[in-house]
Amino acid sequence: MCGRPDGYPRLFDLLLDPMGASGRPGSAGSPADRAGTHAELGERLSRLWERFMTPEHIRLLPGVRELLPRLRAAGLSVAVASAADKEWVSRWLSHFAIGEFFDTVVGGDEVPRRKPDPAVYLEAAARLGVPPSRCVAFEDSLTGVAAAKAAGITVTAVPTELTRSLDYSAADRVLPGLWAVDLADTPYSVEPAPGSTDPAPGRRP
Repeated sequence: MCGRPDGYPRLFDLLLDPMGASGRPGSAGSPADRAGTHAELGERLSRLWERFMTPEHIRLLPGVRELLPRLRAAGLSVAVASAADKEWVSRWLSHFAIGEFFDTVVGGDEVPRRKPDPAVYLEAAARLGVPPSRCVAFEDSLTGVAAAKAAGITVTAVPTELTRSLDYSAADRVLPGLWAVDLADTPYSVEPAPGSTDPAPGRRP
């Protein structure tokens, strides 16, 4: 839920687009080869991201501070599922004083493979005790969308100013910002369907 207002997405495109990691044409090699290459480059990008992100360059995406208390008030379980290392993510959650709103934080260093592999999302769902099919992911990157979809999670894409031109058609829905999330709307509704015995999506016990 953080974003950097400079050229990181451009660097991401330069490194990954030739192999189709952004979902564009140009893939080469077998699917297994491409998956391995994407994961390796994704990890390298995560390291670069961690190295160059500083307080003067990073900011919360619009709507984060308003949405998190609403999720908590609705009784929903909330997790961070990040490609970055957990310690780095936790440091920024503390910096922005929003760590209290998350039930768990899963970093890319805690799972075998980073996004676009679904492992980090599957681990987050397991820690929350919620089936992936009852989760909703908010993502601003194409690799994140791919990871969540591969985990069987409903995905809402929230592109940033620098990524709005990318193709987010793989997501279940696209919103202009987190401020536009309506918790009364499917799939965010915290109430089970009439007559259903299933728990509400991501409901805290």
